[in-house]
Amino acid sequence: MLLSFVCFVRFSLSPSQRDWRWSDQAATYRPPRSVYDRDCGLVIEEFDHTCPWTGTGIGKQNMPYFTVFVTSICVCLVFNIMLMVGVFDPQSHSTTAAP
Repeated sequence: MLLSFVCFVRFSLSPSQRDWRWSDQAATYRPPRSVYDRDCGLVIEEFDHTCPWTGTGIGKQNMPYFTVFVTSICVCLVFNIMLMVGVFDPQSHSTTAAP
C-alpha cells in the first residue's frame, strides 16, 4: 500500500512581512519601500539612487556612509581651493620686508 503524506505548513507572518511584494527581477520577495536596482543587481531597501562614483546603490543601510563620503569630498574641495589661493603660503603673509 502506497501512503502519501501531505504536509501543510502554516506560516505566520509578522505585520511588517505581510506587505512584502514579489520581485521578478530578483526572484525573491522585497520589503516595502525597496527597489530592484538593475545596475547593482540587488534589491535595495529605501533606495535613493545609484552613485556613479562608488558604483553602488545608495539606500537605508549605507546612507550614513554616503553622507560622510560626500561631506569629505566637500571638505577636500574647500581645502584645495584654499591651497590654490595661497592661504597657507607662509611667504605671502610675512610682515618683514624682503632684502
